[in-house]
Amino acid sequence: MSSLDAFFSDAIYSSYILLGDVQDLVHNIKPLMHVALFIFAVAPSMVKKLEDLMPVLFNCFQELAPSVCLMPQVDEQSLECMSFVLQSIDLAVKFFVYGIDRRLSGFEVSGPCMHKKPDGGVWGETVMPMLLKKLEEVFPVGSVNHHTEKVDDRYNVLNVGIVMIFLHFGEWIYTPTILMEKFMQFIESMLSGQIFSTKKYNKALRKEYLVSLLPFIPRLLSQAASSWKSGLLQVFTSAFKGCRPESSLCLAFLSAIEEMLLPSHRHGTLFIDASDLELIGHQIAWIQELPDFLVRLGNDHPSSSKACNLYVTLLCQAVLQLQLRLGQCAPMSTSLASEYDSTQYSLREFYCTFLDGEGEGIRYGPFVKLPKDCQELAVSCLYYFSNLDPLFLKTLACCCLCKDLETFTLFRIIEVLQASYKSGHIQIADHISFFITILAHFKVSPEKSSPGTENEGKNSTHKTFKAITSIICSCVSQMGDNALVHQMIHKTILYEMSLVPTLENACAMLRMLVLLDFGPTRLLDDNIISLSNSLWSYLMDAAYYSPELSEVSTSCNQMEIYEYLLLPCLILFDRSDRLLTLVLNLMGSSIVETNSVASSLHDTQNDCARSRSIEAIASTLIFMHKEVKIQRILSSHKSEIGEILHNIFCLQSSKELSITLDERHKVKLAFNHLKTTTSRLHGWSCDDFRTS
Repeated sequence: MSSLDAFFSDAIYSSYILLGDVQDLVHNIKPLMHVALFIFAVAPSMVKKLEDLMPVLFNCFQELAPSVCLMPQVDEQSLECMSFVLQSIDLAVKFFVYGIDRRLSGFEVSGPCMHKKPDGGVWGETVMPMLLKKLEEVFPVGSVNHHTEKVDDRYNVLNVGIVMIFLHFGEWIYTPTILMEKFMQFIESMLSGQIFSTKKYNKALRKEYLVSLLPFIPRLLSQAASSWKSGLLQVFTSAFKGCRPESSLCLAFLSAIEEMLLPSHRHGTLFIDASDLELIGHQIAWIQELPDFLVRLGNDHPSSSKACNLYVTLLCQAVLQLQLRLGQCAPMSTSLASEYDSTQYSLREFYCTFLDGEGEGIRYGPFVKLPKDCQELAVSCLYYFSNLDPLFLKTLACCCLCKDLETFTLFRIIEVLQASYKSGHIQIADHISFFITILAHFKVSPEKSSPGTENEGKNSTHKTFKAITSIICSCVSQMGDNALVHQMIHKTILYEMSLVPTLENACAMLRMLVLLDFGPTRLLDDNIISLSNSLWSYLMDAAYYSPELSEVSTSCNQMEIYEYLLLPCLILFDRSDRLLTLVLNLMGSSIVETNSVASSLHDTQNDCARSRSIEAIASTLIFMHKEVKIQRILSSHKSEIGEILHNIFCLQSSKELSITLDERHKVKLAFNHLKTTTSRLHGWSCDDFRTS
């Protein structure tokens, strides 16, 4: 402590009393302020010396300002000296403000604001206002002679410093109306870009000072007279709209806007009158800018540097946090809540854009590229839209189909939208459409190159889609009366099935249909006919995973996949005998058509496809006959299955079928295997079918 005491006594206190070099004085003051809190806590005796030094600094600046401004030529050394003195005053004022703030917060801390005069007054709350009056008398600082823009900017730096000092102390002292109007006029000029020249360096300087000024805007607006409030609001809104997303000002603007939309009192801000229509108009303008801000942040910086990406992430986080707070806190049936709902129309581009013209497709927005914490904020915002628009839901559904979207985020979107539906924010038809879009169009990576191998178990998209299907089916089961939901959903599913989706997508939709249907089926006859055509094609594709096919190695994983694919079909057959009859008839007729085509075409590739089709039919029927639960249903379809066997027999014994011996052998094996398996249930005799 002796060295610090010597620092005060010799380097600062004595040098000023002797009116030595002011620059040396200030260079010693700056490091002092950086250790001010340390002194504040452990060296209260030294605070007294700082208090004695403060009037000297204020007097110095008050005396320097008029003389420097009257000089015909710019005195660089004097200007620099004034700058250093003002910086020291600024640091000291913050030191005192910190002490006052801590005291008001209930902290028992000794400090300058607690230092008592003999008459019992508090130094920081009585003497300081008198000292600040000395700055008031010289504001604004400016030369009476015409100088260059560079010199004017030097003076404006001093003026910014004075304004900042008053703003820091403004919560504890009364600022005269005339001075407040001067400050408002100066801040308006700062926001509108009239202060500081347009040179690159000075534009950066303006940004730096605006970052410091913007946090005080909410309090200024809450205290300003209406005559000044209007102008300040206009230039603030204009500056925010003109702020580029990559600008360092963005975070400061967003913080100020959040305070004016949802006052927190953390800076002593008063709640702003909700009946102020002009203010509400500006609040709406700020909210309208937020979605565009998010889109521009992503589109303007697709592959920036690491530092830039970090800043963009911070900005996205700030915007999304503001949106989330707005959704959570905006009172219902107010203009703010209504405007929050309206942002979903502008937010569509944030998730994805539907492209028109020859190159039709989808362009995914910035959302899919954001870090998980930002995506979580964006998804959480969805819940607070009081009425989600169908087109916005379509946009979300398409975004969920992006291969770059993390599985966790996709699950969170489904979870939040389900909660939103339960709260009455989504129409049931729109919610169903969202689910079907995902089930019908989610892309599962091909795994036919290695079915039944270890790689299949590691196929992330296959396992992910199974989980998605399970979650969506669970959500649909909670939507209300299953009969009503089935009535709304079955036609859409049948239409999607008619478009011949991939095997996995078709299976997912069949599972949803099975979930909502009960035996006997609710499907009408024309629906059953449509479904039978789709099921016939589906079963032929699913047969690829059948262990009965000779070229595919059997494994536990492969068998599980095949059972997973066939299960919804077996349930539907159990609920509709008519559906099973139609599918079996399609199997039999397809063999006849194959034989008819074979008579007119002699194509090796087609011949191979024919043999594969017969193998698929045989393997499907063999699997069905081995299932105990389905045997009861099949027992009443002896004629249809017999017709299938007869048609296969006729085809494989036909002289006109120009297939290789190997393919003909496969057809014969499929026929024999099917006949043997089905004879146990249907009792075929040896004479019923003869092979040659």
